[in-house]
Amino acid sequence: MKISLSKINKDKESFHFTEENQEFSERLSDILGKAKFEIQLEVTELGEAIEAKGHFKAKPLLECSFCAEDYPYSLSFDFQEYLFPEEAKRAAKLSGDEEVHIKKADLENKNGNDVSVIGDEFLFLDYIYDKVGFHIPFQVPCKDKKEYCENYTSIQSKIEAYKAPEEVSENPFAALKSLKVDKKH
Repeated sequence: MKISLSKINKDKESFHFTEENQEFSERLSDILGKAKFEIQLEVTELGEAIEAKGHFKAKPLLECSFCAEDYPYSLSFDFQEYLFPEEAKRAAKLSGDEEVHIKKADLENKNGNDVSVIGDEFLFLDYIYDKVGFHIPFQVPCKDKKEYCENYTSIQSKIEAYKAPEEVSENPFAALKSLKVDKKH
């Protein structure tokens, strides 16, 4: 979904997206599966900058990294971006495809959020896809720690029971001890 920044007025524009939106559902399905999600987005013009902020909430089924069981994961985060459309780029004498990140501390509000100089369109679907991907944990236990995953401890005990005893290999040079060298030559 693209939001045209040149059409944003000084009033807040609000957007609400759920899994019923086919475009969002298809794009987020590889991360969230068929989980229900809700996205709130407010876009406001702040002089030369445009503020895009909102909230994302979903409860996808993730696979435990230790026992491979599915479990519901609660995913909820806020996001906030400050965008400078093409006109601000021209004023800053930047070339066409350049993207510049400035800290929000350079603006009046000074909260440390990123600011992006972009074209006239905000690719919100790509933006939220990246944000969701960053908020999904890499190695997820179904409990707080793998030691508390009941399935993991039972699986580990079964694996330990099936482990074959280690074979002690002989020293590969032991065969050389039995060789006799004929010193006649």
